[in-house]
Amino acid sequence: MDELKNVRVVTPEKLVLSCRISPGDPTAEVRWYRNRFLCKIFTEIVSDEKYEIIRDGDMASLTIAASEVSDSAIYRCEAVNKFSKVRTECRVVVLGTCRILSALRYDTLNDTCTALGQDGSDSSRDLATLTFDLGGHGACG
Repeated sequence: MDELKNVRVVTPEKLVLSCRISPGDPTAEVRWYRNRFLCKIFTEIVSDEKYEIIRDGDMASLTIAASEVSDSAIYRCEAVNKFSKVRTECRVVVLGTCRILSALRYDTLNDTCTALGQDGSDSSRDLATLTFDLGGHGACG
């Protein structure tokens, strides 16, 4: 089995994990799992509206059409037949983005805040786009 590679994507990019499975007799059954970074238990992934699992000959793939920060995890591909079991894992980090719509100016004398635009004027224009990494440190699941 080829090793999965660690992946870093930005929401909502498509995420595709794939590996080559060595032919075996009998043919191996392939399963995908994920493990949130702070959890020790891997949960099996099944094809649904979020995940697409494909086995095409000796290639196995897992696709997430629109990744989310909560998809950050350790992913495992496992191939099993009655004679052996092989697996490979990778770390997936999904970075989120947000737009800063305004900055705040704090007036200590009057204890007030004013929203500022990019040029320092009172405005609601976009100031910047930030990318952030929550690192998948949310609850297990």
